Amino acid sequence: MKLIGGLIGFVIMTVIWLQRQRGMKNRLAEFDDGRRCIACHATNMTVADGKARCNQCFHTSDLAALRAAVVTDQQIQDVTRPQ
Repeated sequence: MKLIGGLIGFVIMTVIWLQRQRGMKNRLAEFDDGRRCIACHATNMTVADGKARCNQCFHTSDLAALRAAVVTDQQIQDVTRPQ
């Protein structure tokens, strides 16, 4: 019985971890596309001339610089791994 409980717990933790990884990849894509502010994480953005401007905190980001920063799958796994 303990083995089944442990196996179910392992499966649940694996599913949660995979969802966290997918969520992190989606957020990184939103930063790169100028759909999410890197400063305050708001989604109220204006994109023009290669710049993304947040309409909440007024932070401006250079989209080329954001896209140049590469985060590997291994780094995402390390950040989202359960404690």
